[in-house]
Amino acid sequence: MQRSVLEAMFEDRGLSALRAKYPHHPAVLQFDALDQLSQQLARRNANTTGAEDMFRGVARFQADRSSWASDPKGDDYWSFVEDRRARAQIRSRIGNPNDFGDVITELYVWGRLREHVKSCQLIETPGKADLLVTTASPSVEIAGEVKRIHRQSDSRRVRKSIAKGSKQIYATLGDSNVGDVFLHIETGDNEIQFGTRPHFVSECLVQVRRELGSNSSSHVGRVIVLWDEFFRMSHDLLALRRNVEAIARTNSGPQEIQPPWELGMTMMMLFSASGPGG
Repeated sequence: MQRSVLEAMFEDRGLSALRAKYPHHPAVLQFDALDQLSQQLARRNANTTGAEDMFRGVARFQADRSSWASDPKGDDYWSFVEDRRARAQIRSRIGNPNDFGDVITELYVWGRLREHVKSCQLIETPGKADLLVTTASPSVEIAGEVKRIHRQSDSRRVRKSIAKGSKQIYATLGDSNVGDVFLHIETGDNEIQFGTRPHFVSECLVQVRRELGSNSSSHVGRVIVLWDEFFRMSHDLLALRRNVEAIARTNSGPQEIQPPWELGMTMMMLFSASGPGG
């Protein structure tokens, strides 16, 4: 099913056209990992270590798409995005290897927010925030900008991302409002001990607090930080947890709205001596 979702996203059987243009596109790599894992499971002779490594990538794939990826139906896979301009922007951006992960993160946040608010609109307009959220009670509009911090980045890039998000929130709602920046920090596949966090995440959180204390991000009321962790529950049970931590500007004033965004999740993966199982 996940391979068919990728094919529908790009309207490309086997991602052959995308593969010819960008052989190392993240979607192509995900498609191939799914294909290899399926073949190993079918043969029932999977190398546990190799299959487990592939399964980590599959788990991230599932987590990213858990809030929005529908079964491929009809001629237009993206028809669930109601705004025609937003659909066109998504289609044009996902083919770029550098934009693919950013778009998927935006869709993840958008999909999860829709479960908890009156409405959540994908804007996809250059220079403006990615999301416009309307809460039910009280009815308030909140702009949300989604940023992704890549593993190869310096943690100090966090401050630039938040400052840019502040400008985009201002361009969306004007001078009298503050909004949220959703910051997804990429992490590796290394396992950590339960109750700890990756060092790079800790460095980024320090930069978030520093930026929220500055004047360059005055239109950001909160930064909602997301990151993934793998940890082992037992010899045969590996878990992926998507963590969320909200950090608020202490002097944002009465305009700051703090609805209970529920963006985190936990996935369990079971492995046996012959490979991954259910």
